[in-house]
Amino acid sequence: MATLGVRVNEVATSISTPNVAKVGLPYFAGSAPVYAAASGVKVNVPVLCTSWDEAVSKLGFSYDWKKYPLCEAMYSHFQLFGCQPAIFCNVFDPKTMHKGVQTASYALDGDGQALLPAGTLLSALKVVRPKVEIGDQKVKVRPNGPTKSGSPNFDYAASYEKAGVKFEDNGIFYTPGGELDEKLKHHGDGDRYYVGIVFPKPDTARSVTSKINGKDGDTNLELSKDGEFVLNGEYISYFAFADAEGNAMPDAQWKMELTWTLADETTVTTSCTICRGMGNHCVENVDYTAWYDEDDGSAYVQITEDGALADEEALLCETDTADPEQVEVADIVEGVGQVDAAMTVVGQVPDLICAPGWSSNTVVAAVMATKAAAISGLFKGKAVIDIDSSEEGVTEYSQLSGYKNQNNFVDVDQIACWPQVKLGDYQFHLSTQLCGLMAKVDTDNRGIPYESPSNKNLKMDTCCLADGTEVNLTWPQVEMVSGDWGIVTAVNFMDSGWVAKGNYTACFPANTDVKDQFIPVSRMFDFIGNTLIRTFWSKQDKPLTPALRDNILQTCNIWLGGLCGSGYLYGARCELLAAENPLTNLLAGHITLHVYNAPPVPAQFIEFLLEYDVSYMETALTM
Repeated sequence: MATLGVRVNEVATSISTPNVAKVGLPYFAGSAPVYAAASGVKVNVPVLCTSWDEAVSKLGFSYDWKKYPLCEAMYSHFQLFGCQPAIFCNVFDPKTMHKGVQTASYALDGDGQALLPAGTLLSALKVVRPKVEIGDQKVKVRPNGPTKSGSPNFDYAASYEKAGVKFEDNGIFYTPGGELDEKLKHHGDGDRYYVGIVFPKPDTARSVTSKINGKDGDTNLELSKDGEFVLNGEYISYFAFADAEGNAMPDAQWKMELTWTLADETTVTTSCTICRGMGNHCVENVDYTAWYDEDDGSAYVQITEDGALADEEALLCETDTADPEQVEVADIVEGVGQVDAAMTVVGQVPDLICAPGWSSNTVVAAVMATKAAAISGLFKGKAVIDIDSSEEGVTEYSQLSGYKNQNNFVDVDQIACWPQVKLGDYQFHLSTQLCGLMAKVDTDNRGIPYESPSNKNLKMDTCCLADGTEVNLTWPQVEMVSGDWGIVTAVNFMDSGWVAKGNYTACFPANTDVKDQFIPVSRMFDFIGNTLIRTFWSKQDKPLTPALRDNILQTCNIWLGGLCGSGYLYGARCELLAAENPLTNLLAGHITLHVYNAPPVPAQFIEFLLEYDVSYMETALTM
């Protein structure tokens, strides 16, 4: 069949759009008070947060950063540096890491609130019900007799038993599922099922006036004539135990006050309390409410005005407490390992790995470095670690070089920090703030990590050890720490305020390869490599043709040329070299492209040479 007319077809563009890798995206592993979160997260599952509010909602918040270092990370990253997003991996499981139930009394303030201990698990909270004062009025369950519907001698006792109703110690207890007789209903009142309770009268009593929970009930009810509320001269009141569908009514209690008028016109007042379904504990949202304060994670209980606790001055509570101190190195290692899941779980690949409070451990630091070298087996990043500044670690700068080498903090993919920093009353690991600082510097440079975080302002006012002891390094000491030993520190010098100081990765001084030793150069290599992986991942399994080769070369060189033109690289190019692509490799579907690039090195030493030029004097003094 002949093809007629005019048609248009599309072909793929010969140049691809680069899928630029994300930089300044930290992955924080540690503990968070997830029990206090509005929408909790799973243990050891990465979660992406783009704001402070989102992080608090998903992870909870506490100012106890020694127990919950992820809170330190979220405060630093979102509140101090204003950077986003960040990925968090909580390793703390309050379902298994808790201290066990304890019973204690907690005072109520003037507003009926009680503050519970830090770390209280409200999911396990039980408020003990105050002991009910039964009172002096005796009670019993209604005996057999006529019903409101007209049955002359109805077997109430058997009907209550079949329905699953028991009356013990002034308490009505109902177990749904039994056989409910329609004669136990009071039609017109929601068709609920009731149990009759008899209040035996004092001798010679002829009428009764009742009050229920302070409200008027029956008034001067004559006891001489049997009826719905009188049987054999005794007063009866009815209490619902099930709704029309047979569901149990909510827990409740009624304070009964009965005033009996005797034959000689004198009166006698008796009282008692009737309870419905009330066990040993109060009911949440009926007798009290409980919540966590979003600002600091504190747990509170508020009693209700008309609940069982309304007259109490203190609460007796059975509480269980979260115990994040049960988190061990193995838990953190597992959490760090979950960085590989970030790509599939949250759709982002972090380039900074941080475990505040734990990265000073040699095992954790080593695992962090291993993961940073091959996130998801493909991508590269940096492990930002702390050197221990406690009594067990380094408390004096001169110990740093030996400690760093002894603990093997010498990996090309590690950035080592010492000591800690403070801002007001808040104390931070330097690694935490350095992640925020790098993210801010990267953002200021349009997402290109070509600039070092060194000599940029941290959010701090004091440099300190783990115990809070102030540390003030002199400039010569800073030169040794950051210039000779490859450790990032903090310094307040030359009217710059507190800044991070240090351009080297932890591999320096053992490794002086320019692509490895400098933080910005090494991160640029990571960035370029990660971008190439993401950009050309879709080219996998395409036919290995000249068109594919040219697409890769042109796309790569155009992108690299843009980085060079913007000043992010001194120069760069991508080539396909014959020597690196033997026929055997090509036959196996293996093509190798060589990317030459040169990121700027940090200008960490600027030197001026001053010389006295005699010619200026001769010119000035010549007559």
